[in-house]
Amino acid sequence: MTNHTEFNPMPSYLPTGRRMDNREAVSCALHIINQSGLSPILDRLERTTPGRARNIGYAATLAASIAFKVQEPKRDVKIADIARWVHSLTRSQQRRLGLPGRWTYFNLQTTFKALHEELEAETSDRRIDVDGTVISVRRPDLLSLDAFANALLAGSWSLPGWKRYLPWTPVQAIDSTDIETHARPRAWTAKPDSRDEYTPDDDTPNREWNENPSEWPKIGHLDGRKIVSADLQARVGWRTRTDGRATNAFNGYDAHLLVDAGAPGLRFWVPLIRGILVRPAGSYKARAGLDLLDSLHGGIQFDHLTADRGYSQARPESWTAPVAARGLSYVHDLHTNQRRPHPSDSMPGVFWLDGTLFPASLPTKYRKLPGFKIRGTAKERDELHAKYDERAQWAFVPNRRFPNGDVQFKGPARAGHLRCENYPPSKRLGNHVPRSNCIPGEPCMCAATKVVPATEAAWERQRYVYGTTKWAAYYGLRNLVESQNSQLKYWRGSMRRHSTHVFGTTANTLVLVLNCIAVNVSMLRDAYGDVDPTNTTPTRRDVAPRRRRTPKHLPTHLRPRRRTTA
Repeated sequence: MTNHTEFNPMPSYLPTGRRMDNREAVSCALHIINQSGLSPILDRLERTTPGRARNIGYAATLAASIAFKVQEPKRDVKIADIARWVHSLTRSQQRRLGLPGRWTYFNLQTTFKALHEELEAETSDRRIDVDGTVISVRRPDLLSLDAFANALLAGSWSLPGWKRYLPWTPVQAIDSTDIETHARPRAWTAKPDSRDEYTPDDDTPNREWNENPSEWPKIGHLDGRKIVSADLQARVGWRTRTDGRATNAFNGYDAHLLVDAGAPGLRFWVPLIRGILVRPAGSYKARAGLDLLDSLHGGIQFDHLTADRGYSQARPESWTAPVAARGLSYVHDLHTNQRRPHPSDSMPGVFWLDGTLFPASLPTKYRKLPGFKIRGTAKERDELHAKYDERAQWAFVPNRRFPNGDVQFKGPARAGHLRCENYPPSKRLGNHVPRSNCIPGEPCMCAATKVVPATEAAWERQRYVYGTTKWAAYYGLRNLVESQNSQLKYWRGSMRRHSTHVFGTTANTLVLVLNCIAVNVSMLRDAYGDVDPTNTTPTRRDVAPRRRRTPKHLPTHLRPRRRTTA
């Protein structure tokens, strides 16, 4: 279990957030570059790149882009707009960013393109055959695209003047959102040619059309999927259908986000974006989610991971088992196909139901409980949770967890949750404990103990009993990542179609990380202002200003003197 420090609540006396001026934006951008630790890597990359030295360095380009974005997060990320804004800075502010005395829009654009090409080359699998031997030509001094983006994002976990980063919350939520490409679709398909197991419930086929069958759609030579626009790395995938959309298919990329989801009972925290990853739309979500976890800056620093069906419906060996191997407790929702009861392979007389092991003595009324409605009322939801809590008293309880993922379970009677005639110690329990209908003397599994391998029922099994109040306390935190998707697209950021004109996975990753940095900085400023929550030393700023109450009767030495006339 990871140790997490206490989160300070937002002081009520702080003023509301305000717009950064140019000086603050430049200082914030330089702080983010410095905290990310990428400056030595970028400097070394510039020195080792053959050819004439660039007029604007990589670090200066990133700093100028970050400063432009954090000042007003809703600005669109376009090189021309960044250049115009930088020209409005004073000469000293431009020198702080690392810009030379003379520079042009062309210098800024070519540097951004060169950085894009270097990251693109490191992402692709460049190999050379030498005498029949295949060797890799990846540069060890440059991070991969995913690690580079997450290192840059890590610089936004604090503000200038803070002692350290805000600690990670124990629960993290992962989800993917759509990034629709700027390119106009030249063709379309009836359904996305995704290789993912997940398909939305309202996957209505579209009317297939094609403007020029001889040219469109093209076929990708690496993945064999259809290309329907000039953005050759974009693919057709699924997204959530909302009001105003005629279809839930789109052409572009999937942006995977990892967000601070807090913890049950935690009073206040800022839902910072901790990790990002961009893949072509319709890519395998399980593989993308694992790549995101492996590319986090500083490694995995949380205990629980919650996700929706886009990840949980993947094959167990592709998602559930690797997540457990990384030491994470996984909490997820169950699809209708995952709620079918089936017997246990290692224990007779028990069966799996909703990812939990139950004895055969489970009453019939608990064997088919309804699912949770999307638009159900709070009263209906609480009543349904109460039924699942009652059923949880019949569930097998984990007694020991082994390093290889195997779990030793003990029956509900042995755990003290059920009274069974065939287990005498349970008869001493109070009347508030339910009683089984087992026949005395006949074999039952209410008090059995058995080691169940990790591979059994791995598709639907999870740490907490599905549908219970405790399960809902963890899974309900997944809404924080949905909230951050909205922050990126509508409320704070500008991740919408036509907000940028770049093509390709690498360029869209850089644009996404700029938006995530701006959202993190904006939320931290609104939450804490100039107060450093990581500073444990009490100062005068930590105490709300108070007015001294005027006493009803002033002391004698404070009363005004009366003038006397002779």
